[in-house]
Amino acid sequence: MYEYTYVHTHTHTHTYIYIYIYIYICYIYIYIYIYIYIYNIYISYFLLCVPSQVDLRNSYLKAAALFAKNYKRLSDPRGDGGEGSRGVMSMF
Repeated sequence: MYEYTYVHTHTHTHTYIYIYIYIYICYIYIYIYIYIYIYNIYISYFLLCVPSQVDLRNSYLKAAALFAKNYKRLSDPRGDGGEGSRGVMSMF
């Protein structure tokens, strides 16, 4: 009689599984690369904006210092102590 031989019909099934796993890992690497790329763009624009923010802050500090320095002159432009003896409203 003939001897029984086992015929394995699904020889490449494990190969397909490995291919799917490889594709899944590639997608993960692509997502990580895109995330890092977007993060680098964000950081670069943030670092470009920092000097202008510092300039704005310095401008506000200079304006506050000037107002504090010239507060008396701004509140009493005539220099008569706030007592209007002439009875005339004038800017000068």
